[in-house]
Amino acid sequence: CERRDKIETLLVCTATSNQDLPGFYEASASLRGGDPGKHAKQSLLRGSGRSFMTKVKLNAISAIAEMILKELADLKNNGVDNEGKMKLTHHFKLSYKLFRRLNSPCKEVVEFTRSNKPLVEVEAFCKCYLSIQAGYRISSINFDGMDIDTLCSILEGAVSKAKDLSKEERNKNG
Repeated sequence: CERRDKIETLLVCTATSNQDLPGFYEASASLRGGDPGKHAKQSLLRGSGRSFMTKVKLNAISAIAEMILKELADLKNNGVDNEGKMKLTHHFKLSYKLFRRLNSPCKEVVEFTRSNKPLVEVEAFCKCYLSIQAGYRISSINFDGMDIDTLCSILEGAVSKAKDLSKEERNKNG
């Protein structure tokens, strides 16, 4: 599916809609009966991940991240010119937004990827970051072989770079 706009719309709808009851009860139970607050702010990696909204959000995030990875592979094959640099920067910003939608700190994300399955959104975010840091050269990177601390450092560096880019953009536009 190459209809990223439709998937992004679905993702926005899930964030602004009411939480499903199984997800609410699970979040409330994890707080021992407390109010879990807005589901848009809850970690998508904690809990069973079986609630409807969590599944929809994770699948939408992963689908967009897969599209980014496909486009990174195309950029690698075709070379990175000025337009490619702009695309890579755009993909980096988008993958940061996807990462933020997980609502989880870097350490929790890395631990999740090591104890469960890898997260394609983390791979897309890190690959974009490392490609930009390497002078817009896209290389093949194997995240499976990295230890938790190394991957966490890369992820924290990517978050810091994304925040800096956001600040620069605001200062430029504001």
